[in-house]
Amino acid sequence: MVEKGSVVSQGTPIAEITDISSLKLVVNIPEKSVNEFKTGKSIPVRTDVYPHVNFHGRVTMVAAQGDEAHNYPVEITVQNSAANPLKAGMYGSIASDSKVKGEALAVPRQAIMGSAKQPQLYVVENGRAVLRDVSIGATTNDYYEIIKGLKAGDRVVTSGQINLQNGTSVIAQ
Repeated sequence: MVEKGSVVSQGTPIAEITDISSLKLVVNIPEKSVNEFKTGKSIPVRTDVYPHVNFHGRVTMVAAQGDEAHNYPVEITVQNSAANPLKAGMYGSIASDSKVKGEALAVPRQAIMGSAKQPQLYVVENGRAVLRDVSIGATTNDYYEIIKGLKAGDRVVTSGQINLQNGTSVIAQ
Protein backbone atom coordinates (compact mmCIF):
# COMPACT_ATOMS: atom_id res chain seq x y z
CA MET A 1 0.00 0.00 0.00
CA VAL A 2 3.05 2.26 0.24
CA GLU A 3 6.19 2.58 -1.84
CA LYS A 4 9.80 2.46 -0.72
CA GLY A 5 10.77 5.85 0.66
CA SER A 6 7.19 6.94 1.43
CA VAL A 7 6.55 8.76 4.67
CA VAL A 8 3.95 7.03 6.80
CA SER A 9 2.45 8.07 10.07
CA GLN A 10 1.38 5.94 12.98
CA GLY A 11 -1.70 3.89 12.15
CA THR A 12 -1.22 4.05 8.36
CA PRO A 13 -1.79 0.62 6.79
CA ILE A 14 1.24 -0.54 4.82
CA ALA A 15 0.06 -4.00 3.70
CA GLU A 16 -3.05 -6.13 3.41
CA ILE A 17 -2.98 -9.85 4.11
CA THR A 18 -5.70 -12.07 2.65
CA ASP A 19 -6.39 -15.55 4.03
CA ILE A 20 -7.52 -17.68 1.09
CA SER A 21 -7.72 -21.02 2.90
CA SER A 22 -11.49 -20.58 2.65
CA LEU A 23 -13.27 -18.24 0.27
CA LYS A 24 -16.77 -16.78 0.22
CA LEU A 25 -19.02 -16.96 -2.82
CA VAL A 26 -21.99 -14.60 -2.73
CA VAL A 27 -24.88 -15.46 -5.05
CA ASN A 28 -28.21 -13.68 -5.47
CA ILE A 29 -31.11 -16.10 -5.16
CA PRO A 30 -34.61 -15.21 -6.45
CA GLU A 31 -37.37 -14.80 -3.88
CA LYS A 32 -39.13 -17.96 -5.08
CA SER A 33 -36.10 -20.15 -4.27
CA VAL A 34 -34.50 -18.50 -1.24
CA ASN A 35 -36.22 -20.80 1.28
CA GLU A 36 -34.35 -23.78 -0.22
CA PHE A 37 -31.08 -22.34 1.14
CA LYS A 38 -30.52 -23.03 4.84
CA THR A 39 -27.40 -22.30 6.87
CA GLY A 40 -25.19 -25.41 6.83
CA LYS A 41 -26.56 -26.83 3.56
CA SER A 42 -23.91 -28.34 1.28
CA ILE A 43 -23.83 -26.79 -2.21
CA PRO A 44 -21.71 -27.82 -5.23
CA VAL A 45 -19.70 -24.89 -6.61
CA ARG A 46 -18.11 -24.49 -10.04
CA THR A 47 -15.61 -21.96 -11.34
CA ASP A 48 -14.65 -20.71 -14.79
CA VAL A 49 -10.99 -21.34 -13.96
CA TYR A 50 -11.56 -25.07 -13.30
CA PRO A 51 -14.76 -25.85 -15.26
CA HIS A 52 -14.57 -29.64 -14.72
CA VAL A 53 -13.85 -29.50 -10.98
CA ASN A 54 -16.64 -29.50 -8.40
CA PHE A 55 -15.83 -27.62 -5.21
CA HIS A 56 -17.86 -28.26 -2.08
CA GLY A 57 -19.37 -25.21 -0.44
CA ARG A 58 -21.52 -24.74 2.64
CA VAL A 59 -24.17 -22.04 3.11
CA THR A 60 -22.97 -19.74 5.88
CA MET A 61 -25.44 -16.87 5.58
CA VAL A 62 -28.80 -16.11 3.98
CA ALA A 63 -29.69 -12.40 3.95
CA ALA A 64 -32.80 -11.38 5.85
CA GLN A 65 -33.66 -8.72 3.27
CA GLY A 66 -33.66 -8.80 -0.53
CA ASP A 67 -32.71 -6.12 -3.01
CA GLU A 68 -35.13 -4.09 -5.15
CA ALA A 69 -35.37 -6.97 -7.63
CA HIS A 70 -36.39 -9.40 -4.83
CA ASN A 71 -33.11 -11.32 -4.92
CA TYR A 72 -31.51 -12.41 -1.65
CA PRO A 73 -27.72 -12.60 -1.19
CA VAL A 74 -26.60 -16.05 -0.01
CA GLU A 75 -23.04 -16.51 1.22
CA ILE A 76 -21.37 -19.87 0.54
CA THR A 77 -17.99 -20.74 2.07
CA VAL A 78 -15.67 -22.88 -0.06
CA GLN A 79 -12.52 -24.53 1.30
CA ASN A 80 -9.60 -23.83 -1.03
CA SER A 81 -7.87 -26.77 -2.67
CA ALA A 82 -4.12 -27.33 -3.01
CA ALA A 83 -4.69 -29.31 -6.22
CA ASN A 84 -6.89 -26.60 -7.79
CA PRO A 85 -6.07 -23.37 -5.95
CA LEU A 86 -8.56 -20.51 -6.11
CA LYS A 87 -7.78 -16.83 -5.60
CA ALA A 88 -9.84 -14.10 -3.98
CA GLY A 89 -11.98 -12.28 -6.57
CA MET A 90 -12.46 -15.22 -8.95
CA TYR A 91 -15.97 -15.94 -10.22
CA GLY A 92 -17.92 -19.00 -9.21
CA SER A 93 -21.43 -20.36 -9.63
CA ILE A 94 -23.62 -22.88 -7.89
CA ALA A 95 -25.26 -25.97 -9.27
CA SER A 96 -28.45 -26.18 -7.26
CA ASP A 97 -30.74 -29.19 -7.22
CA SER A 98 -33.75 -26.90 -6.89
CA LYS A 99 -36.48 -26.67 -9.46
CA VAL A 100 -35.35 -23.27 -10.73
CA LYS A 101 -36.15 -22.93 -14.43
CA GLY A 102 -33.31 -23.41 -16.88
CA GLU A 103 -35.06 -21.34 -19.54
CA ALA A 104 -37.56 -18.55 -19.21
CA LEU A 105 -39.24 -15.92 -21.35
CA ALA A 106 -37.62 -12.66 -20.28
CA VAL A 107 -37.59 -9.03 -21.39
CA PRO A 108 -35.14 -6.22 -20.61
CA ARG A 109 -36.02 -4.19 -17.52
CA GLN A 110 -36.55 -1.01 -19.59
CA ALA A 111 -39.37 -2.67 -21.59
CA ILE A 112 -41.66 -2.80 -18.53
CA MET A 113 -44.04 0.07 -17.89
CA GLY A 114 -46.48 0.72 -15.08
CA SER A 115 -46.02 -0.50 -11.54
CA ALA A 116 -44.74 -3.77 -10.13
CA LYS A 117 -48.34 -4.66 -9.23
CA GLN A 118 -49.68 -3.91 -12.73
CA PRO A 119 -46.77 -4.30 -15.18
CA GLN A 120 -47.38 -3.62 -18.85
CA LEU A 121 -45.34 -3.54 -22.02
CA TYR A 122 -45.81 -2.63 -25.67
CA VAL A 123 -45.79 -5.39 -28.29
CA VAL A 124 -45.61 -4.68 -32.03
CA GLU A 125 -48.53 -6.29 -33.89
CA ASN A 126 -49.20 -5.54 -37.57
CA GLY A 127 -47.07 -2.38 -37.43
CA ARG A 128 -48.87 -0.97 -34.35
CA ALA A 129 -47.89 -0.75 -30.70
CA VAL A 130 -50.29 -2.75 -28.52
CA LEU A 131 -50.20 -2.28 -24.75
CA ARG A 132 -50.39 -5.60 -22.89
CA ASP A 133 -50.79 -6.49 -19.25
CA VAL A 134 -48.20 -9.05 -18.17
CA SER A 135 -47.30 -11.01 -15.05
CA ILE A 136 -43.72 -10.94 -13.80
CA GLY A 137 -41.88 -13.91 -12.32
CA ALA A 138 -38.23 -13.99 -11.32
CA THR A 139 -36.12 -10.88 -11.85
CA THR A 140 -32.46 -10.01 -12.20
CA ASN A 141 -30.87 -6.60 -12.30
CA ASP A 142 -31.35 -6.47 -16.08
CA TYR A 143 -34.28 -8.75 -16.98
CA TYR A 144 -37.81 -9.64 -15.91
CA GLU A 145 -39.23 -13.11 -16.42
CA ILE A 146 -42.68 -12.89 -18.06
CA ILE A 147 -44.94 -15.71 -16.91
CA LYS A 148 -48.21 -14.49 -18.47
CA GLY A 149 -49.26 -12.11 -21.25
CA LEU A 150 -46.43 -12.70 -23.72
CA LYS A 151 -45.33 -15.57 -25.92
CA ALA A 152 -42.03 -16.48 -27.52
CA GLY A 153 -41.49 -14.56 -30.75
CA ASP A 154 -43.51 -11.47 -29.77
CA ARG A 155 -41.71 -8.25 -30.66
CA VAL A 156 -41.39 -6.08 -27.56
CA VAL A 157 -40.73 -2.32 -27.55
CA THR A 158 -37.67 -1.66 -25.38
CA SER A 159 -37.21 2.09 -25.87
CA GLY A 160 -39.27 5.13 -26.77
CA GLN A 161 -42.40 3.99 -24.93
CA ILE A 162 -42.98 7.53 -23.66
CA ASN A 163 -43.95 8.52 -27.21
CA LEU A 164 -46.39 5.63 -27.67
CA GLN A 165 -50.06 5.13 -27.10
CA ASN A 166 -52.08 1.98 -27.65
CA GLY A 167 -52.49 1.59 -31.44
CA THR A 168 -49.68 3.98 -32.50
CA SER A 169 -47.99 3.04 -35.76
CA VAL A 170 -44.41 1.92 -35.28
CA ILE A 171 -41.52 0.82 -37.42
CA ALA A 172 -39.42 -1.87 -35.74
CA GLN A 173 -35.67 -1.43 -36.04
